[in-house]
Amino acid sequence: MQEEYLKKRTLYLVEKGNGTTVSRDGPSVLIERNFAAPVRIPADYIDKVIIYGNVEIDAFSITLFSSKFIPILIIGRHEESSIILPNTSELKSYTKYQ
Repeated sequence: MQEEYLKKRTLYLVEKGNGTTVSRDGPSVLIERNFAAPVRIPADYIDKVIIYGNVEIDAFSITLFSSKFIPILIIGRHEESSIILPNTSELKSYTKYQ
């Protein structure tokens, strides 16, 4: 059984007027905010990503999430939403049915 602190969790990125930026740092993402210490989170500990509001995220982070099959949900300020699903063409179970 996996330890509680090792379970994959949802990463919530919420705009709170603090200039949140997300960038890739090797196999991790680096989250930086104004007036706060940066936080580094390994992608292996992330189950899914939910972005709400104006959060700056680079393409390399999105590529990292996609390579780890982590879905991303983006919710705009006016409750508009988009979802980015990972590329499943590399999954063995998926290619078996093609």
